[in-house]
Amino acid sequence: MLEHYRDYFWWGNLRPCKILNALRYLAAKRRPAAAAPYLPPFYMFETGNVCQLSCAFCSQGNFRPDEQPQRRLMSLATFEALLHRIRDSALILDLFKHGEPLLNPELPEIVALAYREGVRCRINSSLNARLTPGFVDRLCRSGLYKIICAIDGVTQESYQRYRRDGNLRLALDNAARILHQRSALGRRHPRMAFRMLVFEWNHHQVEDARLLAKQMGFDEFRADEGMFVMDGRPVRWNRKARRWSEAVWPLASVGIAPNEPAGTTKSPQPCPSLLSHFVVHADGRAAVCCHSHREDWLHESLLETPLETIWNSPRYRASRAYTLGIHSARDDGFPQCRQCPWF
Repeated sequence: MLEHYRDYFWWGNLRPCKILNALRYLAAKRRPAAAAPYLPPFYMFETGNVCQLSCAFCSQGNFRPDEQPQRRLMSLATFEALLHRIRDSALILDLFKHGEPLLNPELPEIVALAYREGVRCRINSSLNARLTPGFVDRLCRSGLYKIICAIDGVTQESYQRYRRDGNLRLALDNAARILHQRSALGRRHPRMAFRMLVFEWNHHQVEDARLLAKQMGFDEFRADEGMFVMDGRPVRWNRKARRWSEAVWPLASVGIAPNEPAGTTKSPQPCPSLLSHFVVHADGRAAVCCHSHREDWLHESLLETPLETIWNSPRYRASRAYTLGIHSARDDGFPQCRQCPWF
């Protein structure tokens, strides 16, 4: 829990406009409404919906060209235009969604620009890109706060069960190179987090992975329950019981199955994405949450429409009103929300 909040404490978030917006957000949480009197404090930008892996529970690993947006990288110019729209409210900016951020050659410059504007950035990476020494150096100098490294095990056999087409040795070598260059520069960032998804085939390797992370010099270690598809249904590995459990998750939301019928049961908890997060695709179009992978699930472009207008658009207000229990018209909001178990 402490590690989670640590990410938000830094000088860039001490600007009066950010503090005021954060206070408005916290006050609104006590009496939430369909129209949000604040701007989103948390952002996610897709720096490129491209990836060299085919992970089992990911829309990129199950890419449908007839349904998903054309693969592309976010340019530095596009990012700069978007950054100017969020810099006064962003407490954190995650530069990843369904793609591999290290495949964007301008990533270090993107991060450096955000850092100069007082916006802290994190990325999630499989570390399977071929990184040049120059790229590693630029990345370590950019001001990047954290790299969450997806490393699911300590043997290639177990690692590739989920990270299809992935190379464990390459991932570990890239992590070592980044750690070495960070040390050579005398820097504390980027923080390196070893994140292991735990499944039936690698649960016995958790302690070995923890030891490996410590020996290599990682700053954090996490072992989280992994999602998978078995017999056409979503399942989650229950670490405590050491067995698979049914997962309440529509496969259509990650592109593994066609669209499913709209849900009929309201989630007892309001959707956090509708109340605090803002997601942007590589071309600047907004998405209601990180699971919005379909072309027809993207909506207004943040390059053309003010953030305030999108954030309190009729569909946003309708979806918030439903998830907050203000009214029961489920179909008035975003189409992807209708089949989501958190809605």
